[in-house]
Amino acid sequence: MTKEFVVKYGKDTYTRNALTGADLQYLGLRLMPKVLGLGSVIGCVVGNKFVQGENLYSYFQCIKDVFDAEDWKWLVDKILYDEENPLKVGERYLTSEEEVNEHFAGDFIKLYIVTLQLAYKNLGEFSMLTENLNGLARNIADYLKELMEIHLTDLEQSLTSYAINKQQKAKTTKKPSK
Repeated sequence: MTKEFVVKYGKDTYTRNALTGADLQYLGLRLMPKVLGLGSVIGCVVGNKFVQGENLYSYFQCIKDVFDAEDWKWLVDKILYDEENPLKVGERYLTSEEEVNEHFAGDFIKLYIVTLQLAYKNLGEFSMLTENLNGLARNIADYLKELMEIHLTDLEQSLTSYAINKQQKAKTTKKPSK
């Protein structure tokens, strides 16, 4: 039986088979450091936009440097669009690219968070790692696990707050129709 990972976002539950072989190695060795870096940079961008309102060009350049479009495309293709291992939403498999596109249509935040959550699940079981560690090494492993969980929660909250703020701003700037 193939190992599956389950994540919840909003009202939906997403299930995906674990990556194996070369895909898992590519994810762990090449992309996960970039994914973690990208999430941190985006968190700074969103946080600073609300707090300081400064010019964000340097942050966007950093995002471009940390995680290029080809890496992101590979990750989304493997996690969401893989026809051999389709994504399951609730009890229904999304068996075609059209179904996946329809499900995520107009909601990049959902696409981003679900992809990252499923990618993080493929990092493995932290409990097995920490059982075999003690002292400083265990503290570091526990800290990294907590950091990843906080990162996902903060990122989701930041992006959701940004979307809500943008909607509220759009409502207040609309002129009433006569």
